[in-house]
Amino acid sequence: MPELHRYFTHLVIERKLAPASVRLAYNGIRFLYLKVLDWPALALEVTLPKKPQKIPALLTRAEVARTINACSDLRYRTMLVVCYGCGLRLSELLAVRVSDIDGERSLLRIEQGKGAKDRLVPLSPTLLGHLRV
Repeated sequence: MPELHRYFTHLVIERKLAPASVRLAYNGIRFLYLKVLDWPALALEVTLPKKPQKIPALLTRAEVARTINACSDLRYRTMLVVCYGCGLRLSELLAVRVSDIDGERSLLRIEQGKGAKDRLVPLSPTLLGHLRV
């Protein structure tokens, strides 16, 4: 369908739409043909733009220190320090147990993290000392 190909090229190049907007139009057209018009199949040879991957803004050392120091409860402060120091996701942090800490090798075992994978995360000497308190 050359008309649809030209239409999506127009959306990307001339209208400079965001990838999410182009995907929305693409899925709307697919829905029209497959569900409303009840076509058995639809072969759209359209190259959709990829979502730009942006690195999140980093916190300064002072911002990190203020965030951690703002927490007065030792348990929650420790959770913040471990989360930040090891780069854990919230679900990974909540699953950490004392038995997951390998003090001899300075490693933290993360079980069933993203993608249902286990991994070992290095613990800095400072963080390991904080955990031993």
